Amino acid sequence: MTKKKVVVGLGLMAGVAGIVAYEFKKKERLNRLEDALSGLVFTQESMLRYQAEKNEDYEDRLDGLVEEVGSVYEHFEYMKQNEEKPQNGR
Repeated sequence: MTKKKVVVGLGLMAGVAGIVAYEFKKKERLNRLEDALSGLVFTQESMLRYQAEKNEDYEDRLDGLVEEVGSVYEHFEYMKQNEEKPQNGR
């Protein structure tokens, strides 16, 4: 009977050690997931900041193009008016 008690005791100790090791690993996995999640939130915020900066840059470029197209259109109108004046004067 003592041999059975020793085997049962060793088995019980091994089971408890396994449960403790499992809980320890579970806590490590949870910590890694929390770290990964906080990294994703940081990445998302930095991506939103980057996109806002890009949007401002594109808006500035578009404003410049609108001004340039407007000045070209004004130049064409001026040239058109100057071409019509000599023909009307003849």
